[in-house]
Amino acid sequence: MDRDEELTVIAQAIGLMESNKSYMEGGVATIPADRYTCPRRVEREREVLFRRFPIVVGFSSQLREAGSFLTHQDSGVPILVTRDEQGGLNAFVNRCRHRGTQLTCERSGRQAGHLVCPFHSWSYDLRGDLRGIPQPAGFPGLDRTQFGLCRLPVAERYGMIFVVPTAGATLEIDAFLGPILRDLEHFGFNDLVVDRVHETTRPLNWKLHMDATLEAYHIPYLHSRTQGGLEFQATGPHLYQRPHARMVMPHKSLIQYRQMPRHFWRLANRSALIWMIFPNTTIFFVQDTAQVTSLFPVDAGHCRFSSTMLRRPGPVDERLKQRLDFIHQSFWATMEEDHRVCESIQAAAAGGGASEYVFGKLEFAITGFHAAIDDALDGSFVAPGLHPAPSTAAPVALTPCGSSSSYRRTLA
Repeated sequence: MDRDEELTVIAQAIGLMESNKSYMEGGVATIPADRYTCPRRVEREREVLFRRFPIVVGFSSQLREAGSFLTHQDSGVPILVTRDEQGGLNAFVNRCRHRGTQLTCERSGRQAGHLVCPFHSWSYDLRGDLRGIPQPAGFPGLDRTQFGLCRLPVAERYGMIFVVPTAGATLEIDAFLGPILRDLEHFGFNDLVVDRVHETTRPLNWKLHMDATLEAYHIPYLHSRTQGGLEFQATGPHLYQRPHARMVMPHKSLIQYRQMPRHFWRLANRSALIWMIFPNTTIFFVQDTAQVTSLFPVDAGHCRFSSTMLRRPGPVDERLKQRLDFIHQSFWATMEEDHRVCESIQAAAAGGGASEYVFGKLEFAITGFHAAIDDALDGSFVAPGLHPAPSTAAPVALTPCGSSSSYRRTLA
């Protein structure tokens, strides 16, 4: 997003608010309910979406100094990310090459130059090279250059650290993020720092929460008594550029820009912006803070929910702390409302309460999201900037669960 696009988006939002209309696209579509309950499907999603696509595993502000590290487990692959003495970022499978012990189970910390396995004290430098083996005579002829840590593709952009949890793959993060990269640059994400982290496991399929994030149709109804419904309009313009999305929720005060010269218009001052980074991350940006949320499947009916609040750098006095607390609590009040509804959908689906769900023109980004998932699972869609690890295996056809019909993009 550049300044011209920002002004265009604000003008579109004002026009929708003045006409009391909501942004719509596409047609009406259905999605089978077993997309949220099928164990075979969720395993295929874990294999493809959470192994072959970049996932957000942490933030640059957590790895500022040489020797700092963080770990991540939620993709199913134990990941270790380090900042080496030259300032480089490295990602590995968190597993010693001797007997497979995780080098550390701490979420984050700092090492003095070496990573040491707690089992037999094999040691590695911060770039993953094997440096030390106790009693080396027990391993005659071992070529240490062949026993470094297993490297994973890693990149950092605008405060976020992305890892593809598959060795041998390559990642061009700018090409992958596409238009979202320009948005994050425009709104100054590079400077944001971690303020707090909230993690929980909920009894719902991970895609149900992603669905809720990709539409504002529910805002005035589900969130009518919380800040989401009281302060923001569910009318704003959307952008779905496969496989990512952007949604704008204007604050009610945005309409006042009609009376002001355009050089005063600032989208972030009077709206909430939401980005979806495929496959599992959303960013909710409001009042110079961002809530970065990633969903990971535990099984078909449970997901791991990880949300990190980011803010502008600098000291936090009591007044700012109170403001940050209010923003965080308001966000989580709406999240809890979303979770309760998604949990009720999951319970009904597990009990056979529905065969399919209907999505309308206000929910077009959801059907685009599911279509991208379908195409990724059958191998017909590879996102820009991703180059999978070499493999001779043919794409795996997904066997449907139950008797639900296949995904229909439009209703006759």
